[in-house]
Amino acid sequence: MKRFVVAAAVLALSGSGAFAAGAEGSQADIARLVHQIVRQLHGCWNPPRELAKHPILVTLTFSLNRDGTLAGPVAVKPTGSGPVFEAAAQSAVRAVRKCTAAPAGPMRLPAAKYQVWRDIEVNFDPSELFDGAEHKADSSYE
Repeated sequence: MKRFVVAAAVLALSGSGAFAAGAEGSQADIARLVHQIVRQLHGCWNPPRELAKHPILVTLTFSLNRDGTLAGPVAVKPTGSGPVFEAAAQSAVRAVRKCTAAPAGPMRLPAAKYQVWRDIEVNFDPSELFDGAEHKADSSYE
């Protein structure tokens, strides 16, 4: 599985052979697809501002249906523990759910590349999101 770093997120996309030139598209096509996913997820992510003070990285894995809706549960990889990590993980899971359901979703991705974007792994780093950018923050850790 090949990884692309875009903004504050790292995505691993599925698709056997999808990264070979011509198999499912060029590297530039894949990079554009990753950018689309990251842009949509970040538009739905609203973590508590307090999380920016902590070195936290939340890794989620999930699958999408062809129409861009969530195909099953969102899994949180065990990359941390404690209440701060839990708050970050909950906010990241909310972002995925929000982006894959109405009214914000479903995610808008090219159907022709479904085999590439069907399974997604993404890292959420709150410190990167708030680094020099204005962002409306959640008022609670829920």
